Amino acid sequence: MAKKTVNVEEVYAEYQMIMKQIQVCDQQLQQVDMQSQEFMIAIESMNELGNSKSGEEFLSPIASGIFVRGTILDIEKVIINVGGNVASEKTLSEAKTLMQTQIDDLARFREKLMNNRQMLLEKYEELRSQIAE
Repeated sequence: MAKKTVNVEEVYAEYQMIMKQIQVCDQQLQQVDMQSQEFMIAIESMNELGNSKSGEEFLSPIASGIFVRGTILDIEKVIINVGGNVASEKTLSEAKTLMQTQIDDLARFREKLMNNRQMLLEKYEELRSQIAE
């Protein structure tokens, strides 16, 4: 009889671990969706920039609800942070392509996360039924 108790405890421990992994997957999915949305907004902003003219005034956000006035000097190029305090100048077309590539990469990663989450859910349900017995 003690052996059955240990088995239930092991199953319950695995059940809790799976539940935590599902929560981590959910958090990662949320982050991926937010990052994809940011990239889509960046592409939209670059499309709008393409419709602007050099010398045109604009408002640039510096904090939530706080803006600074600026003037567009060059509508042909943007500067992209590539990491490590390094920036690179790109044409609008290059920048949009880069953003779209990142969106596509995130979509593939999201698909993998969803597949992993589905497998975890199946295991979760299996363990839940074992605990209920």
